[in-house]
Amino acid sequence: MPAIFYAPFETAQMFGADVPNSQPSAHVKSGDVPNPERNDVFTRADGSVYYVIASHPDGTGVTLLILSRDQSYG
Repeated sequence: MPAIFYAPFETAQMFGADVPNSQPSAHVKSGDVPNPERNDVFTRADGSVYYVIASHPDGTGVTLLILSRDQSYG
């Protein structure tokens, strides 16, 4: 399934220290994932595995999947 994958990297301040942070996400064709659920597996072509933590269809045929490397996130 084709997807546009994003993994922006940023640094957040926590307790006075810089903490690395990223929020991976992917835009997918809604018809390819008609009912994404929490903890569904998203595997990239390079074999890296992510878990769906939220999905947001935009009404135009595209769904934004919010992903995590950790299945127990949130």
